[in-house]
Order: sequence, then structure tokens, then C-alpha cells
Amino acid sequence: RADKEVVMEAVKNSGYALSYADRSLKADREFVMKALENSNGGHYILDHASPKLRADRELVMYAIKNDGFSLAFANPKLQNDREVVLEAVKRSVFAFSNASDNLRSDKNFVMEVVKIDGQALKYVSSELQADREVVMEAIKTAPTSIFFASQSLKADKEVVMQAITTASKSDEVELKDKMRYSILLRDIDEKLQGDREVVLSAINVDGDSL
Repeated sequence: RADKEVVMEAVKNSGYALSYADRSLKADREFVMKALENSNGGHYILDHASPKLRADRELVMYAIKNDGFSLAFANPKLQNDREVVLEAVKRSVFAFSNASDNLRSDKNFVMEVVKIDGQALKYVSSELQADREVVMEAIKTAPTSIFFASQSLKADKEVVMQAITTASKSDEVELKDKMRYSILLRDIDEKLQGDREVVLSAINVDGDSL
């Protein structure tokens, strides 16, 4: 467990192997950095690194560039670091769920994040999920992010129409996201479900909308 060579070989197969290493190796910065270089499971490595190393900004940034989920095991101070969190979101939008409450309720920062991937709207504060400007920005990069908007905005015809229009025109939206619009009309305000323009626009995105 304290043999660097043996543990490193194990880590190459699975980052989780670091959990079985001697405490001295988990606190060895050079060893942990090398483990990150040789493993695809950056979050497993960081999870079992020493508390001191999980607070090491350079090491955490390296781990995040390898695996955005590493943010989950970073020191809380780094989960509140704008640059660190943005880097994690670029690797995986799901990493935003591990950002600090402070950042997930900071409108200016959230606006930056949803420009990267609007699906991040799922993890922002309820107040920002009800913020029209934030939701409209999120829709630009991820039309299906409307599912995470407040009920009041899912009753806003302009917002809903923008989501449908973006889904139908954007070449960057994955096919599965467009297909998910088959449930859109069951998730918006009841009045809009009877709105002819909304219904026809949704049909153009996915014929199964009705």
C-alpha cells in the first residue's frame, strides 16, 4: 500500500485504487499529480487525496481538466472559485451542482455558466430559475433547459416560443433533446397547451407533441 510503483500501476487501471493506498501516498503531491496524469478517473483520485491536496488550487484545476466531476471533492473554498467552477462546467455541466450556493445564486456568474450550457439552469437557485433574463439566455444554448424554469416562466408564451424556435433551428442541439420536446406541451402552463401558435410550433419540432 505504500509502494509507489505498485499503487501507480493499480491507479492506471482504476483511479479508485488510490483509496487503498497508504496515507502517505494520498498526501504526496507529486504522486497524486502523477496519478492524475495516468488515470481517467480524476474525481476518484481527488476523492481519496489528502484534505490539504484537495485544497491545492493547481492540483484541483489539473484534476478538473481531466474530469469535471472532480469539483465534487475539491475544498469548499475552491467550489466557490469562479475560474475553477467555470473550468469544471466546460468539462461537464453536471459539475455545476457541486459549485457553492453563493455561485449558484450569483446572477452575473450564472449568466456566464448558462452561456456555456443552459442545462446548468437545473442547478441554480430558485430565484434565478424565475429570472427571465437568465432563462432566456439558458434557452439559447439548451432549449430543454426550460424544463428547469419556474412555473411562471413556463407560462410565459415568449419564453416557451423561444425554446421551441431554438430547438427547431439550432444545428447544435442533439437529436435526443429535440425528441424530448415530445413532452414539452405536457410541462408548460395549461393555457399555453391550448395556444394554437405554440402547438403548431411544437409540432414542427416533434410530430409527437400532441
